[in-house]
Amino acid sequence: MGAFDTSFNGSSEAFVIKIGESKPPLEHSTVYVADTGNHRIQRSIDDGVTWTPVGFGPGTGLGQFRAPTGVEPNSTNTIIFVADTGNNRLQRSTNGGLTWQVIAGPGTAIGQVSGPSGLAFDEVNDKLYVADTGNNRIQIATSAGSSASPTFAIFAGATAGTSVGHFHFPTGVAVDAAGLVYVSDTGNHRIQKNSNGTSSGWGIFAGATAGTAVGKMNSPTGIYVDSTNRVYVADTGNSRIQINTGGTATGWSVFMTAGSAAGFVRYPGGVVLAASQNVFVGDTGNSRVQKKPVGGGPAIVVGGPGTGPGQFRFPTGVR
Repeated sequence: MGAFDTSFNGSSEAFVIKIGESKPPLEHSTVYVADTGNHRIQRSIDDGVTWTPVGFGPGTGLGQFRAPTGVEPNSTNTIIFVADTGNNRLQRSTNGGLTWQVIAGPGTAIGQVSGPSGLAFDEVNDKLYVADTGNNRIQIATSAGSSASPTFAIFAGATAGTSVGHFHFPTGVAVDAAGLVYVSDTGNHRIQKNSNGTSSGWGIFAGATAGTAVGKMNSPTGIYVDSTNRVYVADTGNSRIQINTGGTATGWSVFMTAGSAAGFVRYPGGVVLAASQNVFVGDTGNSRVQKKPVGGGPAIVVGGPGTGPGQFRFPTGVR
């Protein structure tokens, strides 16, 4: 493995929005990938041309990871959260990956996690949403980027279930520009959306029943919402990427379908839109990362299988 990048030396101060200032962009120029099978995080600052490991490789120490599946940076790359799935913990760096701390360890109590996966950071309100997969719930951490010890609470799904507002192995979580939360309710083969921040605000956004038709889901995982409120879903069990435009049940279209050639995917686990307007996909089953222009055009493999920098083994979460 090559030398670790230390070029992100920002301060650990919380990102603060002042009156009259614009919100931080949802689409970032730096792309992060949870390189799950290689037990590491990689990032690219040049739209996937080159990649650099983040952290200190496989293990159980601080800044080391075991089968990570979720990664979430802030807009300045100073704060980085990692769902350290195999170690049953959440790690955070507030200086671009130079040092790390555990902000949630293993367990079932509030503020503890079991096999966490998807993460979403509401940078404006300094809140981190966590898909606490093994505990079948979504947790929220307030003062997530600014406090030495963020405060956790159960946001939804205190018990597993199939009713609206309950989850079965949720894996993906996303926050839109208005602070509304979307969850890939993986075991229930659906997407749920919360419209008001309360337990009564949940509704089924897609996939009330499992299926292969457009707008139906089969074990969805990664999810992302861009600044125009387009919703991107790694429809994992169907080996495809779906995009919703307009927020209605008829707004779905298939962006990438099943296969092994460039432009096709196999059991994808993560998806994000970068500032370049390229959609990056963790093409898990093909052990590679691809990018494709959201407006149309050919896909490019930007990282194939392997263990070196810029190579991937079962990549999942992308941000």
